[in-house]
This record gives sequence, structure tokens and C-alpha cells, in this order.
Amino acid sequence: MSTHINKLLKALIKERDTEVLAHQNLLKEPLSVRIESGYSWPPLRLSSSEPHYKGSVLHFIQPNGVDLHDGISGGTRVLITPISSLEPSVEGICSQIHHNQVEIKVYDLNETDLEDWLTQNPVAITVTQDTSTFDRYEQGLKEALLWNSPLKEALLGNWSPLENPTPLMSKKLNSAQQIAAGAALEEDALCLIHGPPGTGKTHTLINIIKQLIERSERPWALSDSNAAADNIVKAAVAQGLNPLRLGNQHRTDPHSWPWTLEGRIAAHPQQKALQKLNRDILKATGKSKYDLYKTRRQMVKTIRAHILKEGDLVVSTLGTASRILSKHPPVQTMLIDEATQAIEPAIWTAAQHTERLILMGDPFQLGPVVKSVGNPLERSLLQRLIEEYGFELPMLKTQHRMSSKIQELVSSVYGPSYEPHPSVANHILCDLGNIKNTPLCSKSRLFIDTAGYGAEEERDPISCSLYNKGEAEIIRNLIENLMSSGVLSEHITLLTPYSAQKTLLRDQHSELTVETINAFQGQESEIVICSFVRSNPHNKMGFVADNRRLTVALTRAKRLWVGVGDSSLLAGSDRFSTLFDILGEDMISAWEELPS
Repeated sequence: MSTHINKLLKALIKERDTEVLAHQNLLKEPLSVRIESGYSWPPLRLSSSEPHYKGSVLHFIQPNGVDLHDGISGGTRVLITPISSLEPSVEGICSQIHHNQVEIKVYDLNETDLEDWLTQNPVAITVTQDTSTFDRYEQGLKEALLWNSPLKEALLGNWSPLENPTPLMSKKLNSAQQIAAGAALEEDALCLIHGPPGTGKTHTLINIIKQLIERSERPWALSDSNAAADNIVKAAVAQGLNPLRLGNQHRTDPHSWPWTLEGRIAAHPQQKALQKLNRDILKATGKSKYDLYKTRRQMVKTIRAHILKEGDLVVSTLGTASRILSKHPPVQTMLIDEATQAIEPAIWTAAQHTERLILMGDPFQLGPVVKSVGNPLERSLLQRLIEEYGFELPMLKTQHRMSSKIQELVSSVYGPSYEPHPSVANHILCDLGNIKNTPLCSKSRLFIDTAGYGAEEERDPISCSLYNKGEAEIIRNLIENLMSSGVLSEHITLLTPYSAQKTLLRDQHSELTVETINAFQGQESEIVICSFVRSNPHNKMGFVADNRRLTVALTRAKRLWVGVGDSSLLAGSDRFSTLFDILGEDMISAWEELPS
């Protein structure tokens, strides 16, 4: 029984050691290398500062207008240093990031104590090493060795899914969703649900949660990412539920704010008293300041204790759950959305605090991010149970997003049972109204091939990311064509694997949604235009070759999907080669005129 858990322990320690060593080595490298690896941002300048009751808030701007890459996100601990060295330094937390600007909170440093190197010169901002989540997962696995329960047996494979679960009869669910929800409510210890793109995973999850609440439970809904957790909050609120969102406030979507612990504290009747205490702390010194801190801590503790009892359900990331679950009563049912994105130790750490676990996910989309090559953590728990034990899971089969022509692009991934709902099967842009019935607006898919066109990739000297001006020009012409036919900017999303291309496209099309493929997972748009960027004489594809990233890119569009890329390079991947075979006549050369 302990063999697999010990294997996970070794894998986790290997991954932590790999990250620590990589970070230590990167700190020795020039800033340009750290930027390319996503550990540092291009040089920034301090634009302003303001006092905070625990220190200062520093505002930085990238003077060349370059978008800050998403290798560093909100809530990340960072080190602020001179450009050419790591000393002196100031440590802080990124609280807000917007295009080429960032706000960093630093503690125990007054605004008046800022040194010249920080205020007068460009600075480097680099991720600091934080192994606390790894450490909690390690402790969780060690505790799992001693843990005994039916759920543990199930997670080790000593379990079989219910053959004929009683469907949850609800007009809000289709037949496949009813079967999946019924299984989730009927299973005693574990339930696994496969939800391909657009099939309503979150919708199904919320309906399961509503049934649990009606049974007087207070379930926990967890996810690997903050984006997925915020999506659960949004769906829960839309269904009239009252979620309590726990986690790092700097990594939470602003729309979730009213349901967060901090948002509830801000709306609490004692908030004015707290604000007065904060102002008094800024003015106080010595023992008086210490006493005020003590008063504030006690007041916040009392308010927090009251708020933590509120809410129909609790929503957080797995990382946050690993920190707080031991301080809460045991959970009867725990649900994990996008479970295939989480490393297995994260789920083992959480699972010990519940009687029943429901995992929902799609093993064919982006999985766990692991840096040590060949590490077993690359395979999610859900994927392991499918591959090792051959479990046939309840699968959500009807997608409500893509036309059948777009869905066909992933037919080799999901098989024949995955089908479009009749309401979307044949929808095209012209159905939106006020859009001309042109050949382009009547299509569902198109790939513009840049092979031999001279649109080669370039590396940005500041961010060290890749961009492709030729592809950007093709996309500009494509957008002009669409908009001249009545397409609105709100209909169009531009996706790319690389942050430098995202910056280039966003500068050219500020009115459009422009994102990296990773950041757009779980979202959708009427039109998606993907710029794949890579085109070089060495046939290097980089992470564009990741099949799961391609699946995400292909399944975000509702009515029109357009790809722009170099087929002579991309066809080196079997998955891209299959894609081009499916596209057939829907591929045109960049030398040809667009359908009009």
C-alpha cells in the first residue's frame, strides 16, 4: 500500500530539489537569461510609492512599454535588486500586475527608508524561492502513509466505478450530466468524471454541489489554479449559492472579491474601526505601535472566525487547502475541478480531510507543470487511475461550444461519442446578426500557411520571448476583413504560445482580447485566431509541440477558428500533421487572398 505513496514522495522531493537548484543556478546568470526563463522581468523603474500599515507599496513601470510576461503572477514573492547584482535587495509580494506596470507590497520598510539604488535607477525583479507548498505536500504524503480509509484504498486502485449509477433527474442537466452527477452523489468514497471541452463540467459540478447542500452538507470545491477556483465562484453565485472563497487575495479575480475572506472583512460592520486602527498604526511608534498591532490582530481574528462559518460551500486552490484544511472540521464531500492539472501529492494532501472525493477533469488538456524530466508527477492522479486500471468514467459527451467543423479538429482525441449539441452544430458567424454572409464569415475553420512566405520568428531582446511580425501582419489583414463584414471586436480573441507575440498583437489590437494559450484554458470566444509563431531553419518547435496545448488552442472557438503558422515546421509533429489532414481545403497559403 505504501509503495506508490513512497514513489510520490521521492518524485516530489526530486521536483522540489530540481526547482531549488534551477533557481539557484539562474540567480547566478545574467538578467537576460533570467528574463528568458521567466524568473525575472525586464528592467523596471520605481514610479511612485505610498505608505502601508505594515510597510510600503511600491509602483514600478517598464519604461519601454513592454508587457510583463506571466512567468511572475500576482501573489508571488519577489526580490527587488539592482540590475547587475543581487545585493542590496528588498523582498516583497506582487499585489497587482497590469500590462507593463506592477505594484509590490514590501513589509518592514517605510517609504522614507527607500535607498537611492531603488529610487534613482532601473531595477530587476526576480522570483524568490518558496518551497512552502512543496513542504506541505511532503508532510501530507507522510501523513497519508499512516492514513487508513476507503478513500485511500480507492485512490490506490482498489475500487471500481459504479456500473449503473442512478441518474440525477434534473431538467438542467442532459443525460450524460445526469449520469455523472448521479454517480458523484451515489459513490461512497471516490468518483471520477471526464469532461471534455465545452461539455459543462462546472455546470455539472455546481448542480452536484446544490444537491449536497440540500443534504445539509457544506462541501469544499477545490482546483489547482486560482482561475478555475474563481470560475467555480462565478458559477455558484449565478445559481444563487453563497460561496466562501479562501486564498491569496492578490491571486483572486476581482469579481470574486465580495465572496473572499478579505472582501467579507471589508464589508464587515467593524471595518471602519479596522481602518482607524490602520491609520493609528501608521502614526504610532514604539510600544504604542506594538499595542495597536496586537489590538488589530485580535479584532481581525474575531471577525475571521465569524466569517469562516459563513457560506454554503468553501472554494479554494489545492495549495491554499493544504495550508488550512487541518484547522477546519472534516469535510464530508470534496470536489476537485480541473483535477488533471494538479500534481498527485496535492490531491493526496487534501483527500485525508474528506470522506468522499469527486474528481472532474480532462486528461487531454494541459496537465501538471513539472520541471524535472521524466518525473512521475507529470501524470495526474486521474490519468494514472485511467491508464493503470482501465476505469471507464462517466463522460460528459455533449458540448455546447463549437460547431461540428471545429470539433472535428479534435475528433482523434475524444472519439465519436463526443458530439456537438444541435444548437451549435452548424452555427456560423452570420447567425450573430448584422454580419455579412461572406465566404470567410460562412466558414468555421481556416489555416493560413506561412511556409515559404518569409514570416520567420524573432527573439525580443528585452523579454527574450519569441514573436513573428509576418504572422502579426497576416492577422491584421484578417481582422480588417472580418470587421469590414460587421464582426465586432468583442467577438475576436487572439491566442499565441509566446508572451512577446502577445505583446505585439495587443499593441496592434488593444480593443481585442489577446492572451497566451495557457492563460485562456477554460474560456471561449466566438472567433479564435491562433498565432503559432515558430518558423526557423532549425525546425525547432519548443513547447508548441505539446499536444495538450494544441488541444486547448483548438477548442476555445465557438464559430470560427483560424490558425496562422508554418506548416513545413509544424508538420514535424504528428498531431499537427493529423490536423492538417483534417483541414484539407480549409488550408490556404499566406500568398493567397483571403476568402471574401
